[in-house]
Amino acid sequence: MRATCESCTRAQPADWRAGDQCVWCGQAVRREVRCFWCANWTPAVKFCRTCGAATVDNPLYGAARMLKDAGCDRFTVPRQLAELEPDQVENFTRIYQEHAAIAAHHVEQVAFLERFLEQKHWSDALEQSLVPQLPWPLERLNEMRAATKRVPAQMDGLKKVRAIGEASPFGSTRTLSVIARLALEDWTALPDVAQLVGSQDQALRTEAVLAVSHWRVLYGPGLPSRRREVIEELRRCPLRDAAEIRLALLGESHQTPLPPGDFGTALATGDVAFLSGSARDSADPMCRFAAAQKLIALGVVEPVAQVLPTAPEDHQVQLLGLLERRKKPTPDLRDVLFQLARSTGNRRVHQLACYVLCYGCPPDEALQIAAAARGDSQVYQALLQKAALTPPALETVAEFLLSAGAFSMSQFGMNDVAKKGRMPADFVQRHWTDASASSRVELCKFAEAQLGEYGDEALERFLVDVAFAAAVTPDDVKVSCQAWTGLRRWYDSFGYPRRRPVNVSAESITTFFGSPPQFMTRFETILHERPHRPAVGEMLAYPNSSALNGIAEAPRQAMSLAKTLTEVMRDGEVDFTLRLAATDFLGYLGSADPLRKRITGLLQTFAGTDLDLQSTRALERMDRGPAWT
Repeated sequence: MRATCESCTRAQPADWRAGDQCVWCGQAVRREVRCFWCANWTPAVKFCRTCGAATVDNPLYGAARMLKDAGCDRFTVPRQLAELEPDQVENFTRIYQEHAAIAAHHVEQVAFLERFLEQKHWSDALEQSLVPQLPWPLERLNEMRAATKRVPAQMDGLKKVRAIGEASPFGSTRTLSVIARLALEDWTALPDVAQLVGSQDQALRTEAVLAVSHWRVLYGPGLPSRRREVIEELRRCPLRDAAEIRLALLGESHQTPLPPGDFGTALATGDVAFLSGSARDSADPMCRFAAAQKLIALGVVEPVAQVLPTAPEDHQVQLLGLLERRKKPTPDLRDVLFQLARSTGNRRVHQLACYVLCYGCPPDEALQIAAAARGDSQVYQALLQKAALTPPALETVAEFLLSAGAFSMSQFGMNDVAKKGRMPADFVQRHWTDASASSRVELCKFAEAQLGEYGDEALERFLVDVAFAAAVTPDDVKVSCQAWTGLRRWYDSFGYPRRRPVNVSAESITTFFGSPPQFMTRFETILHERPHRPAVGEMLAYPNSSALNGIAEAPRQAMSLAKTLTEVMRDGEVDFTLRLAATDFLGYLGSADPLRKRITGLLQTFAGTDLDLQSTRALERMDRGPAWT
């Protein structure tokens, strides 16, 4: 038995009492009973207003249905009920109640799904479809009973929704469970619910379109590709308040004012106060996440500090990504961002937090970001390229990288730092002494980049000094070779294919070495180092006669250099082109009168060797006098 409003036809709640008005519209209410024959609800009068069968008292309903199932016609059932023994009536009722209880269990499952759906008629509709089927045949009863056991009573939330969808024998229930899963943020259900927007069932279309356009979806995985179809269906949707909010969220026009005090309305209208309160106080993580997203879009980032620390990592990634794409300073979030950068175990969260910190980074925080980078080269890149640091702050970061062994020209961003006006021009020289051998190699590369940008003379002289430095260890050789390599590449870049600034000429010797004796001593040093020999071949090949007088005034150093040249010439493992250049240079030294006799003797020792022709030519040039270019 139930009570139904005569005006709005809606059923009353279970605690309704006779004499109460309709809880929905306040109109008169009538008592109804189910007809044992057609199973429709009918006013509590003598005969059913649908099929004409006599009504029976509620305690006899189950027995009446069993008699109908046994083959009695609608007119015989009331008489049979009166003639049955009480024990038989009780037995019939017990059998029927087992069927009814199982049917009620399936109806309750749909009622559970209705918690997460917009429309609440689904359980009534299932009940209306099941009651006329009772009692079921035994096979159907067993099937229904088995389905109920696959959903444990202690289940709740998304787990229960999934279990209902997997166990229910009813296609409508399984479909509703998919929509409920989406409402509970099971985003794997989104494609299936999106397909339901095209359903032939109006009620199902309404439920599906409201689910896929809910703010949880729009601020979660986003609206699926059927945007136009969704918008058209929302315009036809009978639930206007819900549909209008969703149209506004999608940026579409709406016909009626949006309901106040609703979170979806706040998102649609950009209600900063409401959203800030939600970001701060809501117990719903998705609500806080959506509020934070909207606030970032509105440029109000201070409340986001309440969301970021406790948000799930995937939400942190998305929020930080939105902040990073703004490319603006976020002073209100710096404490939270530093906390995340230092403590998170998620690499993407760590990187994005550091990236956001880099925008508008105060110079005194540059070192903190470098430390928070925890060795991540991409964070170093952001700090070097995005932070717009002053030269002193950049130098502080570079010093940190040197101390951490992370200063490297392979680090993206270092070429930007080498541009004029960024890193101080004397950075390499001032940090050379305390740098390790591996760091010195990278400092040479950085010096090359600086030279390529603005050609600082002091830096060029410093690199030349490094290139001609005496190598004590294999690491020293690597450093000086790198200095040579950098100089040669820089010279090649602006057109010195034959004559480079560092050459054998009076001007070059004075500029880079101070005096001819210093030049010859240092030049001899690098000739002893096999890795340097290819790098100095061009220097040997194109000496200038302007240096000869100074060289002749230091005969001891000149003859020591000459002996080293002969060692290179006799070394069969040295590249033949370099040996030829050494021969020519020996002839160049012999063009100075004080050295001529001794150099002649050295060159004559190569008669009959593979350098016979080249040494003969050198002697001939010496005889003609110092006509070197």
